[in-house]
Amino acid sequence: MKNLLKIFLPFIFIFGTKATGCGQTQIYPWKFPNSGNSPALGSWPWHGALFRRDPQLDTYVCGVTILSKRFVLTIAYCLTDPITQKQIPENRLFVRVGITLVDPPEGHYQSHDVKAMFIHEAFNWDQVEDDIALLRLATKITYSDYVQPICMWQGNSSVEQIVNRTGFIVGWGGKEDNGMAKNLIEAPMTIISEQICIGVDPVQFLWLYHEDKTFCATNANETKPQRIDRGSGLYLEVEDRWTLRGIASRAQYSLSSGGYYRMFTDVLYHLEWIRSKGVIVDGKEN
Repeated sequence: MKNLLKIFLPFIFIFGTKATGCGQTQIYPWKFPNSGNSPALGSWPWHGALFRRDPQLDTYVCGVTILSKRFVLTIAYCLTDPITQKQIPENRLFVRVGITLVDPPEGHYQSHDVKAMFIHEAFNWDQVEDDIALLRLATKITYSDYVQPICMWQGNSSVEQIVNRTGFIVGWGGKEDNGMAKNLIEAPMTIISEQICIGVDPVQFLWLYHEDKTFCATNANETKPQRIDRGSGLYLEVEDRWTLRGIASRAQYSLSSGGYYRMFTDVLYHLEWIRSKGVIVDGKEN
């Protein structure tokens, strides 16, 4: 019996022990992330969905990323009425976390009303500059196997240091007919240089690329490229933890081959702004 325990205990530890802190899944998926996969519930526990209350039904708006029990991160564009360019009232917004299905959500989901929103003071609607926003929730998120905070990227802030790195983005915008996918979809995105990004489409990207504040990523080389939800995070794995480096902004360009290029707001550039709103990152808040 003791010999059997010696054999099986390491496997029990690997597959049964729950991770602690930010950027680690509590449930170990049986598959690795891959383009176009519908991930298992709990595979991306820091990703959530922002909804708007409309007269007839609740409408999915954008992706969000959990930073702490009280705050989620998205982009300013998602919180602004595209016609009036005015802020959407907080009482019309709520967030769901712990889901892979938008409607109906799985039984482990949590729903939190928005108490306050913080759109970056320098947000520029026309040039999509400083496209970042925080939502303070009315109730605390409860961490569970299916709901966890993301870690923030640490170290050098230079975009050149992450060019050619591949991360993952998840969301429900993966259907080719521009409709929403039923299940959450995960897709790899490779970060590219400013020169390559602008060269793809100088007319669009030259005035949307804001040095140090943004970067580009693409899935043009994937066999099943996926459209990307606005506000969704770009997650990079660093030493067995997932970290947040960017959030998907407005600009998107489709090649005839079906690939996509996306402008991301650089979260690391805006980290001090995030902290100035009272956010305690990396799962360190009570």
